[in-house]
Amino acid sequence: MPAASPPFTLRRMLLPNGAEIAFRQGGKGALRLLYIHGLGSNMHTWHKNLPAVARRAQYVAVDLPGYGYSGRGDHPCTMPFFAECVEDLLQLLRWEEVVLVGHSMGGQVALNVALRKRIRLRGLILLAPAGLERFREREKRLLRGLNTPMLFRNMRAEQIRQSIAANFFRFPADARALIEQRIALRNEPHFPAYCETVSRCVHAMLDQDLYPRLGDIELATLLLFGAQDALIPNRLLHPTLSTAQLARRSAKRLRNSSLLLLEECGHFLHWECAGRVNQAILRFMDEWS
Repeated sequence: MPAASPPFTLRRMLLPNGAEIAFRQGGKGALRLLYIHGLGSNMHTWHKNLPAVARRAQYVAVDLPGYGYSGRGDHPCTMPFFAECVEDLLQLLRWEEVVLVGHSMGGQVALNVALRKRIRLRGLILLAPAGLERFREREKRLLRGLNTPMLFRNMRAEQIRQSIAANFFRFPADARALIEQRIALRNEPHFPAYCETVSRCVHAMLDQDLYPRLGDIELATLLLFGAQDALIPNRLLHPTLSTAQLARRSAKRLRNSSLLLLEECGHFLHWECAGRVNQAILRFMDEWS
């Protein structure tokens, strides 16, 4: 959970499906970008990226239901459910021709929105997106069995530090705030519900194999990976598959994509390598200026 009083104007909307979604909005310009965070995360993780586009585009950064400042509830937490939340928010905002920017699980949500075709999109910017790696049924059962609510509830402080550090190639000093935030979350009354949400999300991510459907997406897509991503692909289950291999084969299936592999950068590339990520996004935006 972010700080109780965010240093920006926070908005909330009740969606038709009953979920309450929180978001921050800013920027100016004709182009519109919507940012979707990853598993266990929140809108705060984009704080190094939003100022870079604010002079040239309007932006919205969301907390998905169950995360950050958004409402709690017994939501299914499936990828189509989160896609529906994004679609409904865009419709309430009357935003069209939007570029979706998604990190990890947020990238999988963005791919779902693109495939559902309920909203007119202008493009996709996918940062280390989930949903591209393929798992056998026995691998899915193993990961589901490991990623239970109790696992997340019982993580000790050192385990939390290690799990967050694994997102980076070289752990930056300012990322200690992410560790402190996650440790403090254990004292919040909604912490059990948060752990249930994260567990459900892991299971829902595994339920989807989007790789065969990538060819159905014709949108201009920027695919960004940290070359030293230690989380995608899964190193335990797929030790012979490199991040570069997964990224390149996925880019080939996306009809209108460009791929950028950032050296000396891990899974949390928009934090660790914010400058290079921002430059890539601005160049991608230049194609529409």
